[in-house]
Amino acid sequence: MCNFEDRIKKILLSNKDVQDIYDEIETETIKEEILQYLEDNNLGTDIKELGLKEEDLKNPKYMHDLEEEDYNILEELEEATEDFASNIQILYKYISDDYGSSNISSDSRDFCKSVVRRTTNSLLTRKDILALNSANPGFGKGGSNSYSVFKYRGGSYCVHFWIKFKFNKKTLTLVEIDDTHNQPFLG
Repeated sequence: MCNFEDRIKKILLSNKDVQDIYDEIETETIKEEILQYLEDNNLGTDIKELGLKEEDLKNPKYMHDLEEEDYNILEELEEATEDFASNIQILYKYISDDYGSSNISSDSRDFCKSVVRRTTNSLLTRKDILALNSANPGFGKGGSNSYSVFKYRGGSYCVHFWIKFKFNKKTLTLVEIDDTHNQPFLG
């Protein structure tokens, strides 16, 4: 895909009316700002800082299913629970298969490429993910510019999904899935 400046030039040279040009430039600017945000070293927690290796994040025994409450918990409630009531921190990775891989193809969206790149070496909190809700303009319901990236990921036909890891801050280890459950449902 073209870089930001090339996309803006193409919009400016189009035969569209002024309002459409303005709207497209605004959308491209939002996309660019979010893509830059995804490159920010302060986004997420580097797995090395947690004492983890990339292989740990590909081990199905640590991959927890997302549950309905994951989609409904308020950001503030999650932060309070993580900080005060438990040694467990919930972290997420963006993957595309049962082995924790994050395959990217030539037709993958820039959004997915950026999130995959970020979560290869970092895990995101729910708060980090919520900050991405306007990151993929036009891919929300009815072409909406803002939607729940946590729930709907890269939009229609996206092959990626979030997988949850539970990190024990006291022991500095990932928590294994409960033996009474089967392997997590991925996708």
